[in-house]
Amino acid sequence: MGRKLRQLQLLVKKNFILLWQRKQSVLFEILLTFVMLLAFSFLKQISIFQVKETCIKSPEMLSPNPSYYTDDFLITKLWTKNIVAFSPATNSLVKQIAEKVGEMPVFTGNMFNISVVHLTKDNYIQKLADFEKDYVNRQGYIVTFPDTETFRNYIETSADKFKAAVEFEGDENNITYSMRFAKSEAKHWGNWNTERLYLRTAEIDRLSQGAYFETGFQLFQRAIDSAILLIKGVQYNPAVALRDIPQPATKQDAFVDIIFPSVLPFAILIGSFLITSSFVADVIEEKCTKMREIQRMMGLSDRIMWLSWIIQRSSLILICAAINTIGLKAFGYTPSSDGTVIFVFFLLFYSAHNAFIFFAGSFQRNLKAAPALMGFATFISYLPYLVAGNSVRTLARAPKMLMSLLPLSGISVWMVSLSDWERIRHGLQWDNIGTTISSIDDFMVSDILVVFTVDILLFGVLTWYVENVFPGEFGIPEKPFFFLTKAYWVGSKPQVQFAKENGEVEKIDPEYHEEVTMKLKPGIEVKNLNKQFE
Repeated sequence: MGRKLRQLQLLVKKNFILLWQRKQSVLFEILLTFVMLLAFSFLKQISIFQVKETCIKSPEMLSPNPSYYTDDFLITKLWTKNIVAFSPATNSLVKQIAEKVGEMPVFTGNMFNISVVHLTKDNYIQKLADFEKDYVNRQGYIVTFPDTETFRNYIETSADKFKAAVEFEGDENNITYSMRFAKSEAKHWGNWNTERLYLRTAEIDRLSQGAYFETGFQLFQRAIDSAILLIKGVQYNPAVALRDIPQPATKQDAFVDIIFPSVLPFAILIGSFLITSSFVADVIEEKCTKMREIQRMMGLSDRIMWLSWIIQRSSLILICAAINTIGLKAFGYTPSSDGTVIFVFFLLFYSAHNAFIFFAGSFQRNLKAAPALMGFATFISYLPYLVAGNSVRTLARAPKMLMSLLPLSGISVWMVSLSDWERIRHGLQWDNIGTTISSIDDFMVSDILVVFTVDILLFGVLTWYVENVFPGEFGIPEKPFFFLTKAYWVGSKPQVQFAKENGEVEKIDPEYHEEVTMKLKPGIEVKNLNKQFE
């Protein structure tokens, strides 16, 4: 054990000597991200931001027959398609609801005629095709599908043919329904915004009825509710009021919204590329100059060599994580967040990124091509986030975690989450990294910690496997399933062969031969070697 510790000590010293020989470039690489954070902090000083306190709006009444539901509205907005689908017709209450809704004059005005048709399995395809052609005649249809399965199958493939699709569940005493409008119905509003619980900055000062009101979504909803009440004999037409979900206190800061999700990950990308590419170049140079094989011939194990590199990298990782954390806190990027949380995230990120670069470098055999390979690997690590762009916030938990398996994309996703927590002035704390920021988002910041830990283990194991099976030109490759053999883990007993001695061994001249010590066990011992000439 003492001998191995001595070997490790010498190798670590060698690695730090190599690092010291290019101390200026290493210092530049370490401080680059910090300098970029400093530069961006000047932009922060001139950034325009607005603090929005908690906003609870007053209700706005929805009239059962709004004055602007004119004939023009019926044609251009409400009846953009002339078929509304209900399901299933096996429920007699559904048929009654369809009949009642079709009788309500608010849908027709003087411009549209509405017919209620109960489809069957034998005729629904042909009838729907015929009904669609009647749009030019200002003829609308409320149709009921024979069963839920037929309804769902047809809607999945032909959703663009319907103004709305309504599916009922339950019995006459307890019935519920879900209503869906096509995405194209909200094209004038950009989107239905169902992926967001709260509004964007520009939308906060007005009621967000949006597409739900203008397309007639709420009108259809009210008509179905009224039809159910009439069928149940309830002679009551309740008033309907609309009110937005209360807005939490937020800090609308263009700097936080733009710099965090885009520029800061790019700054980390540049700094990571420089510091990891130079490191991989050192590892590849050790291969290409046969230094690694020479060390093996001297009795060094691969485990000792890799451990020495890991120790060197760990020291740099600690420094980089600390400097980046100081930069984010000192320059006011994350005033609400706990610095230790940020430090741990950076620590795991740099560890995962180095494991990924270790893995990419294990395939490289050409020293001159190393920088190009590292640039490509770094770009691949950032590519998923680059492709996702501004839609990262709308992604579900699984796609975000899958994207984060590549470390640079993972730290970018984390930056987006960090900016969201800073926006609501909570920041990242140890007690909220395991919670979601809203009820419609199931992604937790702690997921990134889990993924980075998986990265470290995954890429570490893959690097170990590739280095053993494909060691390069000068190494001795192991079999593909070497890790399943006992000899790899516990070693094998050396075979000792003795040659016959034909006399005494000549006295060794210490000037030309290394003296054999009693502490070392010789691997090969040659005695009485002769060369004959004929």
